[in-house]
Amino acid sequence: MANWMGGVLTAAGRALQAKVTAGVTGLQLTRIKLGDGTESSEDIDSMTDLRSVKSSLGISSITHEDNMCTVTGLILTSTVNTGYYAREWGVFATDPDIGEILYMVSLDNIPDWVPPSTAALTVSAEYAMSIAVENAANIVVNIDPAGLVSTEMLARAAMLRQVGTAYAMGAITYD
Repeated sequence: MANWMGGVLTAAGRALQAKVTAGVTGLQLTRIKLGDGTESSEDIDSMTDLRSVKSSLGISSITHEDNMCTVTGLILTSTVNTGYYAREWGVFATDPDIGEILYMVSLDNIPDWVPPSTAALTVSAEYAMSIAVENAANIVVNIDPAGLVSTEMLARAAMLRQVGTAYAMGAITYD
């Protein structure tokens, strides 16, 4: 079972976060990458990419509540050529002065196996990371139009009602 440690900003990520906090720019998240590298948390500061990239995921959704932004990407194992243990994953963002940077990294010391396309069963997995932010209005996300969405994401976007959920008087629901 996956055991992702909290996301750690890279040096470039911290520099970008300082610009976002100062109001110089918004936080523009671009994509997620998964890999099987075995770096330590001390290595993250100087990283510009994952140590051993295996998959690049478009961002499928972003949600925010209070001061937490959750960015999600989905992987379908039918697109994986060689299976791997997902030990590292990174969120990428655009720095207006540099271009795309590795913003944040999370590591897993008990990784899950991502099976290859030749496996008997095709699996989809959702990778989500929560990021603490000061102002969710300053976050821009490049939602990949070719990306996958889960049924939960689709229901949320279509504002579908959920059976067994108590809604406030006057709430608009769709069936």
